[in-house]
Amino acid sequence: MKGKFICLIGIDGSGKTTLIRETIKRLNKKGIQLRYVWGSYELCLLKPIIVWGKRLFLGNKNPKKDYKSYIFSINKVGENKFLSICYQTAVIIEYVFQIFFKIALPLIMRQNVISDRYIYDAVINMKVNLCLKEQTMYRIIAFLSKIVPIPDLIIFVDVPEEIAFSRKTDTPSIDYLKIRKDLFKKIAECHGAILLDGTKPIEELYHLMEKSIQSL
Repeated sequence: MKGKFICLIGIDGSGKTTLIRETIKRLNKKGIQLRYVWGSYELCLLKPIIVWGKRLFLGNKNPKKDYKSYIFSINKVGENKFLSICYQTAVIIEYVFQIFFKIALPLIMRQNVISDRYIYDAVINMKVNLCLKEQTMYRIIAFLSKIVPIPDLIIFVDVPEEIAFSRKTDTPSIDYLKIRKDLFKKIAECHGAILLDGTKPIEELYHLMEKSIQSL
């Protein structure tokens, strides 16, 4: 026996967090308790290692902390096969521990968990940033699926990139969203995700969310 596990995926600005928070409130009133979790990978223990690696391998004595500098460094790591594999391995190990405490443990304690993002988002970012092949992306997801909880329900919130871009002030570019949206669509199809059209009226989306979760 364990709790139910739901995760929402989609590009930045698709409205996942808003949908999750309002759905939790509505279902709580109906006696269905959901635990909110940010389910994507968070750079924690590896942060000092990456900073040190940038200085050692890239000759960057004063690395900037902005997004472009970070992605430039990761792209450079991806060009080196040995460094790329080391980075992928380190991220996966750290991420599995994060998932255990944030998601697996509450599920074992029979709590229902709804996750804003999950392994699919994390691996898509790894694929894009390290310039990995799609086949490699699917292999990493397949590997992770064997050792972390598999969602009982995956919901893909789909919106046009232009709308998503207009909602977020910290998104680097529309191209950033376009690349990821194509990958999300493929993953959603592979894993039987429920598709939500994020351009529909918000009340309709809330109703569909509630109905999908209550059917589990």
